[in-house]
Amino acid sequence: MKEKNNKRSLKKLVVLSVGLLLLCLLLGNFVLSFVLGRAYLEEQMQSHAQDAATALGLSISSVVVAGDLIATERMIDVVFDSGDYQSVVYADASGNVLIERSLQYEGEAAPRWFAQMLAMEQSQVEAMVVSGWKQRGLVSLVSNANIAYLKLWERFQTQMLWFIAVLLIGLFALYALLRSLLRPLEDMERYAKTLSHNGFDARLAEPSTRELGSVAQALNGMSENLGRVFTDQLDSIESLRQQARLDPLTGLFNREGFDNRLKADLDVHHGVRQGALGLVMLGEFEAVNERQGRDVGDELLKAVGDTLAKAVSGYDLAYAARRSGAQFSVFLPNLEGDDIDRFASALLSSLLAIPDFRQSLQDDLVHVGLSAVAPKDELSGLLSKADLALRQAQSQSISAWQRYAKLDPQDALEEVRQANHWKTILEQVLADNALILYQQPVYELQTGTLSHQQVLARIKVEGQLIVAGIFLPMAKRFGLSVLFDKMIVEKVLSALAESHECAYSITLSEASIADEHFSSWLESQLDQHHAVLSRVIFEVPEHALGFGESVMMRLCELGKKYGFSLAIDRFGISSVPFSYIQRVPVKMIKIDSSFVRDIHVNQDNQFFLRSAVQIAHSQNIKVLAIGVETEHELAQLKSVGVDTALGYYWERPRLASFEESGLNA
Repeated sequence: MKEKNNKRSLKKLVVLSVGLLLLCLLLGNFVLSFVLGRAYLEEQMQSHAQDAATALGLSISSVVVAGDLIATERMIDVVFDSGDYQSVVYADASGNVLIERSLQYEGEAAPRWFAQMLAMEQSQVEAMVVSGWKQRGLVSLVSNANIAYLKLWERFQTQMLWFIAVLLIGLFALYALLRSLLRPLEDMERYAKTLSHNGFDARLAEPSTRELGSVAQALNGMSENLGRVFTDQLDSIESLRQQARLDPLTGLFNREGFDNRLKADLDVHHGVRQGALGLVMLGEFEAVNERQGRDVGDELLKAVGDTLAKAVSGYDLAYAARRSGAQFSVFLPNLEGDDIDRFASALLSSLLAIPDFRQSLQDDLVHVGLSAVAPKDELSGLLSKADLALRQAQSQSISAWQRYAKLDPQDALEEVRQANHWKTILEQVLADNALILYQQPVYELQTGTLSHQQVLARIKVEGQLIVAGIFLPMAKRFGLSVLFDKMIVEKVLSALAESHECAYSITLSEASIADEHFSSWLESQLDQHHAVLSRVIFEVPEHALGFGESVMMRLCELGKKYGFSLAIDRFGISSVPFSYIQRVPVKMIKIDSSFVRDIHVNQDNQFFLRSAVQIAHSQNIKVLAIGVETEHELAQLKSVGVDTALGYYWERPRLASFEESGLNA
């Protein structure tokens, strides 16, 4: 799970810091303004009251001799009625109050909390009433503080509105400025993430500011350099694969590459159990080099290689090789019965139609020997049978083909059943929902913990458990692959919806991923089981990329939408260039077992796998190795950086736990 990023953004930090600074400045100015304003008002009220008291004392002095108390009262009322004073008191020389006026408040001009916060001092001022040199009385005034509170309250409201407006406008302007200035940093962040996934073709627009413009130039330069390094590394891996497994003259497999691939395909644990091996030999080829030179001979071998490549291109997973000199080999995993004979006849005709044949070979001789795969065949035995058939074809005086025909009764029965009954058997399995799912654990190599379970399909035929390597190619031949894939997907998704087990890996056939109806059906299943898809890994054979990357990209988009992972199966054995991993966002690649077998003694495979791991890890892609059976193989895989693996070293496939519990019964 991706860790949550709790770090604050630079934009927020700057806005917060400057905003707090602005707030402090405004508050300081606000408080200082009120403190000074209060002091000023207090001083003004004191001065105004003193002036009024003095003037009133003088006015009363002019009438006090005459004893006109009414005139005195009128003078006091004039001053009091102005509202500027809370109280006005006139007392005689003995201190007796003669006239007193004071305000009675029915309400407050400003809020109580505001007045309490300011707490202005209300001092009393006095002025003497005199006649000549004799004191006749005393006038006392107290200023009306409510007037000051009201003025300050009105001023407070005005300044508060102005304060809020300035603060909001300032923060908004600051945010807009920072957003504009820091947008290049966001672009750089996205660009860096693109570079981390080896998106070296992207370019970063240069910002208008000098400093950020220099950074953008540096990033673009780094991208170009890294792109060249990454491309060189991919080219090196591709070149290594060609040198280690391909014949440089014809572009076909060499003997070692062909035998390793065929050995993996025939693996008794998870390989194919049907198909046909063919050996092709040109007659008297050495004489061509002697008579016409090596260049002519090379051109002839290239023409034969092109013909063989074209002949096997129409068969899924088929491949060809130049074994040595003028001997070639082909293997077609899904071919059987009369189809083998038809292929041999068509291949011989295509070879004889090569123009260079009649010009280069005096006797125009080419021979083909073929052998069908028997249930218990291994590499050496199958090659021996094909070689025997080749010798039988060579015993004829003309170009010919021969199929190995020495079959024991059990082999003959198997071939008849394959030819006549497989379609009925498979259709019955689909009708009865009788597919049996097994599982095999995949382990993290560094920690030894369980990563996920690999789903394997089995069926029962006449009480015998048949592995997928036998019946799935037959299902493909009869156009039933999509139906079997649907059954497997339904079983696994339904089981996961009712359990909390670990993740499961499901292999999809190339027929399914290229089928529009299957894609629509799969999306409907994903909608129904959205909650469990984080525990699902869909695998697609690498050679399916030959149909076009758009097919894979559609699956990748579904993975991004629904949360399942996507893996490439049998990585490294197809002719698809490795550069696709730059464009197709898969989560895992599965190294084919032909690279894993005896890897501790195979320097070429070690170097190839180490390079593949480096490329995959640079794309955040995990590497899984299949077919691990010995401690030596496991140790070597760990040393080259493989992430996960499965094989008989840990555990043989067993009945899936959800099949055992009857969740899908």
